Amino acid sequence: PSLTLELDSHTADAGVDTRVEAFLDVVSRYRDMETSAKGKLKLGSRPFETAEVVRISNKVYVVTPDREKYPIDHPKVKILVPSMGEVGAKMLAATLSYVGANTVALPPPGEKELNYGRKYTSCKECLPLLLTFGSLVRYIEEEWNGEDILVNFMPEASGPCRFGQYNVMMRELVGQKGLKNVAMLSLTAENSYAGFGVKFALRAWQSIVISDVLDDMYSAILALAKDPESAIEVFKKVADNLIEAIRTKPWPELRRRIVAASKRLGAIPRKAELEDIPSIALTGEIYVRRDEFSRRYLVDRLSQKGFWVRIAPVGEWIHYCDYIVQNKLVAKSNFFDRVKNRLTCMVKNPYEFEIKSILAQSGLYKMSESHVEELVEAASEVISPRLTGETVLTVGAALSELVEEVDGVIALGPFGCMPARISDALVTQNLKDTKLKVSKEKELVKRVMEEHPALPFLTIETDGNAFPQLIESRLEAFLLQVERVHQTTKKSKDLIS
Repeated sequence: PSLTLELDSHTADAGVDTRVEAFLDVVSRYRDMETSAKGKLKLGSRPFETAEVVRISNKVYVVTPDREKYPIDHPKVKILVPSMGEVGAKMLAATLSYVGANTVALPPPGEKELNYGRKYTSCKECLPLLLTFGSLVRYIEEEWNGEDILVNFMPEASGPCRFGQYNVMMRELVGQKGLKNVAMLSLTAENSYAGFGVKFALRAWQSIVISDVLDDMYSAILALAKDPESAIEVFKKVADNLIEAIRTKPWPELRRRIVAASKRLGAIPRKAELEDIPSIALTGEIYVRRDEFSRRYLVDRLSQKGFWVRIAPVGEWIHYCDYIVQNKLVAKSNFFDRVKNRLTCMVKNPYEFEIKSILAQSGLYKMSESHVEELVEAASEVISPRLTGETVLTVGAALSELVEEVDGVIALGPFGCMPARISDALVTQNLKDTKLKVSKEKELVKRVMEEHPALPFLTIETDGNAFPQLIESRLEAFLLQVERVHQTTKKSKDLIS
């Protein structure tokens, strides 16, 4: 029995009382049924169980309801990697293959996956949950042989976002469907990255940085190439070559492939340079901003109109996770964790700098390191850093990067997303305030804000359907404003220099 009450100032007390009384009557009948059913249960019966990922003696196993144990890299175990951008999903799957796992990169979701997700949920959940669960169900019903043990990769997090409950709800939904050989997996430092260790962690970091940069280069190619169609074919071949290297090659060979990729992409004939076109930062909730279907192919649309769209990188979120550990903003942050985290950053950060430096030589990417401290400092003017989550990053990016880094910011979030709505309210208000400290300290921003008191910032909520006409109209107005800010910024830079 379950009762959900949604209340506002117009709710009538009589209606609520009636629903509560009806619910109590259902509970009473349910208890009577439960009591009578207990007498009919056979001795030794137990509730339905699903497979679980467990850690035994520093090794990770999948334990089935029949109590059979399989190592996570057993040939019968398949790890499903949901799409969060086609290139990124394939690279993560290749990373798992690099350390011996059997992986399947699920294709980007679409209408079918959305309908599957809506079928098994209340439809009030976040869009990312609907799509990721829908992708899992589609694979099970259309491709699974029924014998392999499936391990669905689903990250988890704490904080004021429903994302932390995805794992819980997916396990419930899997149980409701009676899928006993399907388990959930989250790769974290606490579980030693599912037993794959340091080798996996380093290769995963390299993959994340490469996929982040390639996403930005994809937009630049669409916006700048003289022949976008043939240029995208080159891009796909380069991406496939790098995915294969991630799966099979050590770092020196992977680095050589990155150098070759930069040269090959840099040779694409262009009609302009990056500095000549307006740029837009796409930030917000990490899944919907990176999934093509969730964002309704917004990057392709804007790029084809001549805008360079820079998607907030996944690496930025990982740097932010490091930041909250180092600054004791999470309960688990003890001295040992901070020392371990600091050493990890010392190892992985040079890879980020090297990869980005190489790919920036193509002319299709501007070198941009993730300075989370600056984003948090900018956001701290209006929101406490102790409210951890994507709200801080979205607010910080809008307040610190507008004008100097990009000409406009789009914050994308699932429909009804609390962090997205908080960031929208805070940024919209503070971008209208010409006395904002972070802006007045910068000469370029000061000059631009004299002509454009309200800088281009747009929040879009997505539910998987086409954007309504109101959003399309706001988007057109936003793009016009971005073009004007871009021209003003170019003039201001010339005057300052």
